[in-house]
Amino acid sequence: MSETMDELRILTGLLTADSAADRAAACARLGMLAQTSEDEVRALIAPPLLERAEVEDDDEVTAELAWALSCTRDPRGLPVLLGLVGHPDADVRQAVTESFAQSDTETADAPEVRALLTLARDAEPRVRRWAVFALGSQLPAYSPEIRAVLHECLGDEDPEVAEEAVLGLAHRHDSAVLPQLNDLLIEAAEAAAHGRTRPDSLTLEAAAVLGHPELLPALAEFDPADPGVAEAVAACDPARREQLAADAWQLVEALHQRRPDLDATLCSERFTPDVHLRLPGAPDQPVYSVVHLMRRAAADPAAAVDLVDADLPAARS
Repeated sequence: MSETMDELRILTGLLTADSAADRAAACARLGMLAQTSEDEVRALIAPPLLERAEVEDDDEVTAELAWALSCTRDPRGLPVLLGLVGHPDADVRQAVTESFAQSDTETADAPEVRALLTLARDAEPRVRRWAVFALGSQLPAYSPEIRAVLHECLGDEDPEVAEEAVLGLAHRHDSAVLPQLNDLLIEAAEAAAHGRTRPDSLTLEAAAVLGHPELLPALAEFDPADPGVAEAVAACDPARREQLAADAWQLVEALHQRRPDLDATLCSERFTPDVHLRLPGAPDQPVYSVVHLMRRAAADPAAAVDLVDADLPAARS
């Protein structure tokens, strides 16, 4: 702790250095400390950053400062970040957008959400990409206005922004994006004739999350041994989804019988097609991917139970 405090004093002093490079480096390091430190240390990092934000005029430093300030999780930093949404430098706006992507707000009208709606229409493509990523695939908050902006971004001139919008709408289980997603897969299949062998990873993820059988013909044009393709095909195949659900339920029931101490449960994480096996009764509360566990067990639920049992030996009474 004393070494951290010594470093904090040095970095705080560098925030007022004549060299912009030194100030930027200090902000970057303070952000890293804020990410990895306890609340009491973060509380000491925020005030000097807030003070520097009032007078800083270098764009590179401002970008690093914005990111560092967001890492402190100090609510006093929000007005500073909101004030940078219209900053003339794209790097600063991107840093602000990345900061807002960390938000866990469920309030669709929260200031950071409204800022992201603005940034999704930014002149700089990389800023738009981050904003669309946050709105579609990160924030718990969702609303008709967010949906409308994501649909608007489907037609973005930057293909990466458009693909991020497809993924975001797939994450929100918006079936209206299905035709565009299918078109992206068909275009990738056509491009395969010129040396490209798989769709973009975002497109494959969107197909896996949406899990619609209509996507199977396009996915059939790609190498089934590709893990991303295989995952998307499995998610879109109703019979395989049904089999996975049955295997998962059989696995949980068998674990309850053999190892009731593990308190086995099933869950799905937000924005993913995966089914997970949670074992809150075990040390460290491990989580298994049911798909990966069944793969290890050669699709045999009984063998999967044996694997879990071997991984987590019961305590001797």
